[in-house]
Amino acid sequence: MTLIPDSIVALSPTDEYYHLGTYTRKISTTNAAAQVWFDRGLVWCYAFNHAEGYRCFEQAIAHDRQYAMAYWGLVYAAGPNYNKGWGLFDPVDLKRTMKICHNASRHGLRLIETEPVTPVERALIKAMQSRYPVNHSYDQAMKKAHEEFPNDLDVMTLYVDAKMHIAQRKMFHTKTGLPIETSPVFDVQRLFQEGLHHPNANTHPGILHFCIHFWEMSATPAVALPPADHLRNLVPDAGHLHHMPTHLDVLVGDYRRGIESNMAAVRADEKYLARNGAQNMYSFYRLHNYHSLIYNAMLSGQSRIALASLDAMESSLTTQVLLTESPPLADWLEFFLSVRVHVYIRLGSGTRSLPSKRRKNRARTRSSTALQLQWYSTARALPTQRRGTCPRHIATASSTQLQQPMFQRHGAITRIGSSMF
Repeated sequence: MTLIPDSIVALSPTDEYYHLGTYTRKISTTNAAAQVWFDRGLVWCYAFNHAEGYRCFEQAIAHDRQYAMAYWGLVYAAGPNYNKGWGLFDPVDLKRTMKICHNASRHGLRLIETEPVTPVERALIKAMQSRYPVNHSYDQAMKKAHEEFPNDLDVMTLYVDAKMHIAQRKMFHTKTGLPIETSPVFDVQRLFQEGLHHPNANTHPGILHFCIHFWEMSATPAVALPPADHLRNLVPDAGHLHHMPTHLDVLVGDYRRGIESNMAAVRADEKYLARNGAQNMYSFYRLHNYHSLIYNAMLSGQSRIALASLDAMESSLTTQVLLTESPPLADWLEFFLSVRVHVYIRLGSGTRSLPSKRRKNRARTRSSTALQLQWYSTARALPTQRRGTCPRHIATASSTQLQQPMFQRHGAITRIGSSMF
């Protein structure tokens, strides 16, 4: 049992591929190509392109069918992550993923009894058994692995990842940014303090990435700016890692830096789009990077950048992409279609340039329709001289002027499927 088709051809790691920097983790394999593909897979997972990471781990197995840690990689790449918990898997994806993860984790466990592995590899593979089927013991299993190997930065990063899953985006109060004391917030904070003092922390894409997600929710996001600066340009062709520091840039008002890093992100993403197309889960991250670029441009008054980025963002967001059923890309992507209306109004274009045509398949564009109705109708309700960028203009519109837009919006919202919220 290998869990990957025999038809998968082992590709040479020297063939043209993405530039993923210098990160490496030495694993128990005598096959140099398998080692390279494992490194690539783990970097992609740290960069939240899990599908590409999965393909890399498949390649590692294609080069070494008895490579236990590559099966661990399949499980890590296929399973839940910070932005896609189990509850966000569609039924088809969930059934397929649970089967892959269960079988791959068990196969890796069998291999460590017959193949040479290091103690830390054995600990990681054993810990992964607690992740499938679904329960919360994976956090405890990774805690045990971390206690056994406290100086291993990958183990620490994976432990942080496991612990953050316990309370995803629920470790700080949303209004105040203060810690939620009943959450694992202080444990995670301590882990980051230890991890970021590790001698290799400044070149580790995982710990740097996760610490941004942690501190951005707090009242003191600037704490994570130094590690965020180390992440910039660390993995040249991983667009999401170029983008991540801008989660902090926008919070501290450094919009020009936000534009710069998001431009680097979308350049890298265009490479991935050209090679892999748009009908995949990474399109969510790719469009999110454009979205962030657009908002940083608007906030800094750079209309040309905002409008050009808007055109580029929409160019791959086709009806064919939105009709993809598994994953249901309309649920993840179609709200990006509403951004144009916001940009026009924010930049003072009023309603003159607003799009009048709607997509033919309205069932796939219901949430963006609701958002478009809100912005479009609000703009129509404002006096011509007030159709601009400032929120005070909306505040000065009469309640009668704004009632109809709100009624239209509420009506559109009732037609949105629950999976799109």
